[in-house]
Order: sequence, then structure tokens, then C-alpha cells
Amino acid sequence: MRLALRRLNEDWAERGWSRFEFGVGINSGEAIVGNLGCEEKREVSVIGDCVNLALHRRGEFAAAVLYLDAAERLLPGDWLSREYLRRSWRFLAEPPGPDWTGVHVMAHR
Repeated sequence: MRLALRRLNEDWAERGWSRFEFGVGINSGEAIVGNLGCEEKREVSVIGDCVNLALHRRGEFAAAVLYLDAAERLLPGDWLSREYLRRSWRFLAEPPGPDWTGVHVMAHR
């Protein structure tokens, strides 16, 4: 994917288009995979704690704040981005201990 992205960005640069970038998080666990949406807009997605955890597990909360803040600006009102941004700020203020596994049990919505 990274090699294909490099080629894509070279092609787009020649056309004067903006770069496309992405990040990859790898984790394992139970998740739900399927088509989400409606007839007009449908996409395949993967949801579950193990998917969300790949964003946050390394404990790089300062970097997470930057990326999640950007995500929030791109998709205002996105609950998940806002929730992870809130958690990241909390973890920056009160870092988790060395035995932290990255697991977060949601007790509210």
C-alpha cells in the first residue's frame, strides 16, 4: 500500500493535485465487518474495540491529539474522533500506568 501510495502521489503531483496520505494501525481481535449505509451511500467497514484500539494503543497521545483534532475539523460532530480526542487530552494530563493495555471500558455515551 505504501509503495502504491508513493506512485499515486507522484502521479498526482504531476497533475498539480494534493497529496493523499494515510496511516495504518494493526491489531487483532473480534470485529464486525460488513456493508454500512443505505442504497445511496454504502461502504464496507470494520467496527469494534480491536479496530479502535489500533489508533490509541501505543500511548502516543500528543500525536493522537494532532491527528484527531484534524479529523474533527474534517468531519465536525464525528462522535468517535471527539471521544478519542477527549481521552487523549485526559491521558496527556494523567498518563496511564506502565501496566496499561489500551483497553477502555465505556461506561457512558
